[in-house]
Amino acid sequence: MIHDTWQPQAVAVTADASDAAPSGPEGRFSAQKSADGKTLVVRYVNNGPAQSLAITVKGMTPAATAKTWTMQNDDLTAVNTPAEPTKVVPTMATVPTASLSKLAVKAQSFVIVELTAK
Repeated sequence: MIHDTWQPQAVAVTADASDAAPSGPEGRFSAQKSADGKTLVVRYVNNGPAQSLAITVKGMTPAATAKTWTMQNDDLTAVNTPAEPTKVVPTMATVPTASLSKLAVKAQSFVIVELTAK
């Protein structure tokens, strides 16, 4: 997931806890953009319960849809084995960019959102 969405320039990310759990977001963010500024990638590790995030982009007008990748398993000890090589795998989706104002994030998950400029 990271390899396929890697971008070279780090971008400042701020987390606003106003809509998150009372103690604030349960995870960590990072973001990168492409050298030409046309692609923005946000990564979020949620080490808490299911929640909803509001992703707001400044300095770029995103296209109508965005790609998301999520890796999650309710069993935190789950591993991929030769017998079950796809027990824990990422799922990819294309979502309306407008839905990023209230993005549902599963418990104990890793999420990547990739936006492209209009």
